[in-house]
Amino acid sequence: MFLRQLQCGSELYSGEGPICQYNATHQGTCSAGSIKGLEDSSTYCSCTGSENTCSQDLKMDLGIVLDASGSVGQSNYQFQLNFTKDVIQRVNVGLNTTHVGIINYSTDIQTLTRLNKDYSLVDKLRLVNQAVYYGGGTKTSLALQQIDEIFSYKSGRRKSEGVTPVIFAITDGASDKENLTIKAANVLKQKGISFGSVGVGDEPRLGELHAICSPPIYENYFAISNYTALEQKLNQFTSKSCSESTSVSSNAT
Repeated sequence: MFLRQLQCGSELYSGEGPICQYNATHQGTCSAGSIKGLEDSSTYCSCTGSENTCSQDLKMDLGIVLDASGSVGQSNYQFQLNFTKDVIQRVNVGLNTTHVGIINYSTDIQTLTRLNKDYSLVDKLRLVNQAVYYGGGTKTSLALQQIDEIFSYKSGRRKSEGVTPVIFAITDGASDKENLTIKAANVLKQKGISFGSVGVGDEPRLGELHAICSPPIYENYFAISNYTALEQKLNQFTSKSCSESTSVSSNAT
């Protein structure tokens, strides 16, 4: 927790010498001086960054939920759209890599794109630009029920190993019915989906935002302006994909 609060930007492992190897795909360099506050205590290996190598492409089923309600406001809504476009440009979108489903909601629900459609990055960015700012109520529970349908196996969620299911809900936490919102989020988490909440607005309601995200809170809730936390979260998914074994069929090169 201490290291993450310093926002070091990578996962850290103890080690010795000028090089470290965490596993077959994660290599890095050791530098005690790069960790503020631990310069004199020990040496640590940072196994992410420019020296990190990964033999596999990042694969996710990624869902993004956008809050277009009146309590968010027009300027913060535009911030959400910019954030969303930035996220999907970081996750290797493609037919055989990361699939993305995005919904936009207020009183009404707008499905912008599904996991099993529009596989190119260009298509996803174009569809984000079609999002409508409604400025109405905050039916977050209905939005999470819709993303649950999008994440059903019949609608495109993949069963193959190495594909991480992830949902980011971007909201100010001011839903119309908080108890139903928390219940809908728990349904998703019980299905093995990593759930991150992203707080937007001047005074996001942290109680709801903390309640809907996957534990631990310090890893899975962050403010929309905290791009360091976002980078750390995406690095975790990259590490998971790289460290998992991959099945190879017979007669395959």
